[in-house]
Amino acid sequence: MKKIFVTTSWDDGHKLDLKVSELLTKYGLTGTFYVATNQVNRLNDDDIREISKRHEIGAHTVNHPRLSAISIDKAAEEIKNSKTILENIVGKPVEMFAYPFGDYNEEVKCIVGSCGFRGARTTKDWSWDLPEDAFEMPTSLHVYPHPLRPGVSSLRARLKPLFYNFPKIIHHRLRPAAIFSWRNLALAMFDRAYAEGSVFHIWGHSWEIEKYGMWNDFEDLLKYISSHVGIVYSTNRDIIRASLDKK
Repeated sequence: MKKIFVTTSWDDGHKLDLKVSELLTKYGLTGTFYVATNQVNRLNDDDIREISKRHEIGAHTVNHPRLSAISIDKAAEEIKNSKTILENIVGKPVEMFAYPFGDYNEEVKCIVGSCGFRGARTTKDWSWDLPEDAFEMPTSLHVYPHPLRPGVSSLRARLKPLFYNFPKIIHHRLRPAAIFSWRNLALAMFDRAYAEGSVFHIWGHSWEIEKYGMWNDFEDLLKYISSHVGIVYSTNRDIIRASLDKK
C-alpha cells in the first residue's frame, strides 16, 4: 500500500492562525505556518513559539512583497532576514519558505536555497504528487470559497472559483457533488488521494477562513480526514524529505 501523506500550510502569520493550529491539533493533523514578520495582526512571538511546539514554522519574508518585482538585493534581504528573525524566536532552524503571492522566478529560487532553506512552497494547486523540485512545492487545494465568491460586485468575479475549478473537476473525474461546495470539493480531492496513495495538501490564510465564514467546512474536512487510518500526517518539510527519499 502506498503512503498517504496529509499536510497543511498557512500563510502570513495572522493571529487567527492560533485557531487553525488548535483545530489541527484537535484532529491530530499538523502543518506549516509561514510567518511574514512585519504584518498587521501578526502572531506575537509567544504565539509563534506556542504553535512551533506542535507544528512547523516557515518563513514568508519580512514585509510580504512580490519578490520578482523588487531588486535581487532587496529580495535577498527579505528572505534572509525573515529566516533569522523567526529562528531567533523559535530557537531552532526554520527550513521552509513560502513565496508571497506565489510569486517567484529562478533568481528568487536560488536565493531561497542559498539562504539555507530546504524547500519552498508555491501556490500551484490541484496536485496530489510529491514535489519534483523542493523549491517549487505544489499544493492540492486552497481554502477558498467555491463555487461562488461572496462579497464581490461583478458577476465574473463571483463566478471565478467555479470557472477555475469546474474544468479540473471534470478532467480528474471527481464526483459531481464536488461542483456544489468547497466542502464537497475538498472531500472528493482527499478521497482521490486516499484511494491512490498520494499527497493531500491544504493551504490557505486563516483570515480568509474568517472572512468567508468557512470554519465549519474546514473543521468538517479535518474530522473526515481524521476518521481514516494509515495516513502519514506531515509538515511541509516532511513532504520534502519524503520526496528526496523517493529519488
